[in-house]
Amino acid sequence: MEKDNNRFKITAKLILYALPIMGILGLLIPTIIGQFNLTLLGSYLAIPMIVAPLIYHKYKDNTSDSIELNNRIFILLLSVYFICIFLATIIVYISEVRPILFYLIVTIMSLIILFEILLFNDSNMKTKVILFQSMILMLCILWSVNLNYFYYISRTDPIFHVAAIESLINNAYIEAEIFEIYKPFPLWHVLCTMVYYISALDLPIQKIMFFTNGIIYSFTPVITYLISRKIFSNNKVSLLSALFIVLNPDVIGYGMASISRSVVSFLFLLLILSLLYKSNLKMVFLSIMLIFPIVMYHTASTPFIFTILLLLLIGQHIYDKNKNIFTYNFLVIFIIFNLLYWMFYAELLFETIISTIIREAPSGIITSSIIYTPLNELFNYLQYTPMLFFVIIGTLGTLYSNRLPSIAKIFVLLGLLSVVVAFPGPALLINKFAGNFNVGRFGQYLFPFITFAIAIGFYTMYKTTQKYSKSFLLLLFISLAFLSVSNDFIASDNPIIERPFYTYYLTEQEINSFNTIGIFTSGSIMSDYVTTRYTSLSNTPHSDKRHILVVDSTNMKVLREKDNDVFLIRQSELSKRPLKLYSNTDGYFKPNPSWEGGSKIDYYYKDLSLWNDFESYNKVYDTKSILAFT
Repeated sequence: MEKDNNRFKITAKLILYALPIMGILGLLIPTIIGQFNLTLLGSYLAIPMIVAPLIYHKYKDNTSDSIELNNRIFILLLSVYFICIFLATIIVYISEVRPILFYLIVTIMSLIILFEILLFNDSNMKTKVILFQSMILMLCILWSVNLNYFYYISRTDPIFHVAAIESLINNAYIEAEIFEIYKPFPLWHVLCTMVYYISALDLPIQKIMFFTNGIIYSFTPVITYLISRKIFSNNKVSLLSALFIVLNPDVIGYGMASISRSVVSFLFLLLILSLLYKSNLKMVFLSIMLIFPIVMYHTASTPFIFTILLLLLIGQHIYDKNKNIFTYNFLVIFIIFNLLYWMFYAELLFETIISTIIREAPSGIITSSIIYTPLNELFNYLQYTPMLFFVIIGTLGTLYSNRLPSIAKIFVLLGLLSVVVAFPGPALLINKFAGNFNVGRFGQYLFPFITFAIAIGFYTMYKTTQKYSKSFLLLLFISLAFLSVSNDFIASDNPIIERPFYTYYLTEQEINSFNTIGIFTSGSIMSDYVTTRYTSLSNTPHSDKRHILVVDSTNMKVLREKDNDVFLIRQSELSKRPLKLYSNTDGYFKPNPSWEGGSKIDYYYKDLSLWNDFESYNKVYDTKSILAFT
């Protein structure tokens, strides 16, 4: 045991000294090579890497007195919380888009939960109330978007899943042409279809899907609490974990998207919980049984999950060989079932994954805005600054602790390592990783470990700082909560600072216009990326007419193949956001071009001369929101 603790402390010392050096180098190297935009953008990671170890070293031996307020104040805070819920609901209902006030109210609700955790004594009743509040907060954040707007599209993935569910409802069987590579993995679509029939809710199909996933994700704080309670044996840290999971951008993003792999994130949480109870035969059985739905809901997620479980096993082998929470036997069962399922039921998916990995990496920068608009990107990454600060503090505090078990230390250490792939960073600049290997998806499954590190880091700072330092701690939390729900990745309806990206929902008028133009057009419909994706993926009779709008980016001209092709422009979107079009530099029209990996797809802003080119065409459709030219 002493030997294991020494290994953890050696690791902690390495982190303590290495992170500031890495942070300084992360700022110096781009500056030296003249990439000042990368220096600016990298500061959101570099600053906490430099500052957090110094602050930990300063406060590590400090203690502060605990504050416990009267239970009447708890009831008062609870009342204010539900008033905030009422106000948030009213604001969302009466507003065309969510205003900044909504984000402020969500921040206040988060702050109330934080006060309830820290400023009152523990009790079973308070724990249940706080967990319930966290569940409500999760639903408030998710449903204020995907149930509020007519058709939430996230990054366009929900369009396909809605079409698959609609096909299943209408045809009562899994149609290969619609389901494509998801034909062997229809569990999410089957579940949503069952909810559609059983609930008899008077909602569009897409909102049935969002409602179902919202209910599932509302239990994420509860499962997170149970895992944290098992590894930390501290009720306040566990409640903080439940709160911070709600504010995690990856959790919010996938909770809103409500696609097949969204459910797998929740199932992975359940798997972690069941693996922690190896002495309980029921939980052992549950852990093995969970392999089946994980593989069958979204089997492409299993390589990520396998990698994480393997890292935990390696960490356990390095730091504490006496523990057998994560075993080779379980990993063997996991991988065998996965491979067998792929071999017999998912040949197309297997081929798709392999071809994605081995294809040539796209040229340029996938997230080109990190080069061209670094200030906008920086602001939309700022929520990760306090998150990383707490992750580092939590990791150091946990690794140096003589009280916490080795499994807690391994979890938190993995949380720190997760930052490399889960936070926006250098991986975005390496197209082979970002485009072919989808390393960004690790964040969808690593979020619990990051959350545990944040929770223990925040609580460590709270217990070791005095009055004025606690004010700074409070400011960090407020910024984390506010920025997590108002950044452009999560709130593209009305972000604080916009970045080059499309609005993540379609209006009813837009969809009606797509259908109207499709019916009366004999040629192709030349439209932006979002419209093309919607038309091609949804079950519409004119989906074969869709074609992404091709632009001669050298001469700033629009191109088409035939005179009866129609240009469809989302004017309301263009007035506030750039449109995503296909760029061709040779001046010739390219039929059905591929944009795999984001290659040759660029954003075109409203002030470009390109849009003047439409003056030479006839306007045949105009709803102010949608224009069509021929």
